[in-house]
Amino acid sequence: MTAVMGCAITFHDRIGRDRLAAAVEPVIVEDALALLEAAVADTTRLGLNGQVCEVEVSLVADAEMTRLNFDHMGERGPTDVLSFPLADEDVAAALDGAVDGDVSEGCVGAGTGMQCFDLKGGIGTASRVLPAEDGAYTVGALVLTNFGSRPDLRIDGVRVGEQLTDLMPIDHHEGSCVVVVATDAPLLPHQLRRVAQRAGMGLARTGSTASNGSGEQMLAFSTANRISIKTADPVVDLRAVADARAGEPRLLGELFAATIEATEEAVVNALFAAETTVGRDGNTLYSMPPERVLPMMQRAGRLVPR
Repeated sequence: MTAVMGCAITFHDRIGRDRLAAAVEPVIVEDALALLEAAVADTTRLGLNGQVCEVEVSLVADAEMTRLNFDHMGERGPTDVLSFPLADEDVAAALDGAVDGDVSEGCVGAGTGMQCFDLKGGIGTASRVLPAEDGAYTVGALVLTNFGSRPDLRIDGVRVGEQLTDLMPIDHHEGSCVVVVATDAPLLPHQLRRVAQRAGMGLARTGSTASNGSGEQMLAFSTANRISIKTADPVVDLRAVADARAGEPRLLGELFAATIEATEEAVVNALFAAETTVGRDGNTLYSMPPERVLPMMQRAGRLVPR
């Protein structure tokens, strides 16, 4: 299964300079190496065969792979990471199955095997809508959690992780988190880069320290400006949020705050939506126990009666 969200992409050449910032194809959220197979399937599906691209792959012997796996993953042997279990049909099914409406959360898609603060994680999503005086723009966040140490877990500032000392996995592994931020506010690429950076602050609110070896990926896009690739006019007009004006640039600040809050809540939603999962060799990731966590939040005055 694959978690998919269409978005804008910034392409880079060999020295990392931005070359394009336009939505030309969906982004596929998957295992890093499986992305190679997914990219081939996607370009085939879009009819882009024949275009030149470069992929760097290092081939090493089992002994070197064993060392790399132990250094970076804690595994004491070679792994079959190049088996490419993601097939063309999986990519096509995910893209064809993308629909409007509520996003499935928890143990779905790429989130099936993910952990979060030594609990079962997965896919989470949340959004914020700015006040009418700020344009009523929407900011949405989708996270693929795979990070965190239990004692660091915080929910709305409450140190929940320190009070959940059981339900631990056999081994602790630090992974990486993917965050996709979407908005209908008319933002330019450099502004979207700033929005993406704020997603990291949302992760920090939950207790993430972006530990060494963790590869958090943040991506932000705007749906506001749409440019036809077949336009006859070589110059187009775009709307954009002002970087500065008299006084504080309030709108950008509100969008930043919305991004941080949505990302934080998306992580929490992933935790509450996920279910206890038993994997290979009996390895188990336990779900967040709401019957224990909600009373903690209640005692801290964080729950608002309805």
